[in-house]
Amino acid sequence: MELLENGYSVSVIEKDSGPGGNMKSIVYDDFVVDIGFRRYYCRIPEVLAFFKKVMCEDFIPYQHRIGVLYHNSIYDRDPVFSGQTRGMSAFTLARGLVNLLKMRLLHLFTKPINFEQRAYFLKGRLFTKVFSQGYYEKLKGRLWKDLPPDYNAEGIDKKSGFIPSFLNRVQHGVDDQHAWYHPKQGSHTLINSVYSKVQFLGGRFLFNARVKSIGKHVNGSWQVSLWHEGVEKMLETNFIVSSLPVEVSASLVFRESQHWSAMNKVNRNVLIVYFFLNSPPNFSHNCLRVTEPNTPIARITNYGSYFVDMVPQNKGCLGIEIFCSDLDVWMRQEDEELIQLTMEFCTRAGLFDPQTIVHHIVRRIVNTEVASSWEDYREDNHRMKLFDELSNVPGFYQINRTGIDKTIFAAIEAVKAIKNGHWESYMIRTAPNVKESWKSDLPSST
Repeated sequence: MELLENGYSVSVIEKDSGPGGNMKSIVYDDFVVDIGFRRYYCRIPEVLAFFKKVMCEDFIPYQHRIGVLYHNSIYDRDPVFSGQTRGMSAFTLARGLVNLLKMRLLHLFTKPINFEQRAYFLKGRLFTKVFSQGYYEKLKGRLWKDLPPDYNAEGIDKKSGFIPSFLNRVQHGVDDQHAWYHPKQGSHTLINSVYSKVQFLGGRFLFNARVKSIGKHVNGSWQVSLWHEGVEKMLETNFIVSSLPVEVSASLVFRESQHWSAMNKVNRNVLIVYFFLNSPPNFSHNCLRVTEPNTPIARITNYGSYFVDMVPQNKGCLGIEIFCSDLDVWMRQEDEELIQLTMEFCTRAGLFDPQTIVHHIVRRIVNTEVASSWEDYREDNHRMKLFDELSNVPGFYQINRTGIDKTIFAAIEAVKAIKNGHWESYMIRTAPNVKESWKSDLPSST
């Protein structure tokens, strides 16, 4: 929008039939809910300002509450709701503390042989299993016992898991954000608002388009070859801002087979079963992370807990997510089998009465990476090499980052760099392998 307001011509190339991708909404009757679990980080001031500018009064605060579900019991990740015990019984808490002390003593004489053992030494076996292990194994698609002990992961970060206050290791993790906001009528509100504003300002959208190649013209401009509505077209531009995965961007720009090597891996997918209820569920958390290991279910979103207009009053809607690969049996399950599996699990855990179900929908999202983080760039040398190579190409801005807020911030900084030529500031403030790169002391390219 800022480029259009400053006289630039903008074309948006989109492979789908409309804007939004996974930021669209699922609509049933009076329900308008997100695709899976969606939360908007507002830790970057420029991104919060963007959200409020685009959505105005439709971007409203809500009570952010994340829990874990372990063997049919729900515990809080943040002590603000149920104290330092996180809702654990005195018996379970005592068992956990005894095991924690045992693990700490064992660690004095034994080095961890894998990541699982390292986590147990640090947090205790029970606390690790209850608050993190099962969920993160499903998220990443890798068992902790198969990872080296020096592996870095959010699951046993010092700000993750359960540690009593008297050990001075209180967990807040990613929930340190002071205020949380969400679009009043679901994530599609943001998309529709941006789409309308870009159209109003004269921007052009090319839907159902597929980029074939990207190359340099003899005059120094970019040439983008694409298929659009069954016709091959060629666009010429001075700048490209790409939100494609870095491997895809590199393969289009450099057109060398080596840049596809990182993509020759098993795809990760998300299966979501939605239950629309005629009464609210039996828990008030926005999201439950399922740490129980004996189920493929990984995450449950309670859309009615946001207190926005996604769910009608006195009704409920849950989104049950399964993270899996192309090789997992769950990808071959029929919709009815997935519905039965998730309904039985939720009933057994006491999350809702199955008699309150009025409708259900199954959504399959293929080839998506729900577990990406800034650490992926630090640990994957090939991915970081591709990013560095793209960064050295004049006029090409690779803005795909891990997280909505970081991607939007990269886009904001890319626009500033296009306007003012401050490429160095863009690179430092949006570095994908730095946890909080936007806090760099280098001034923004304003």
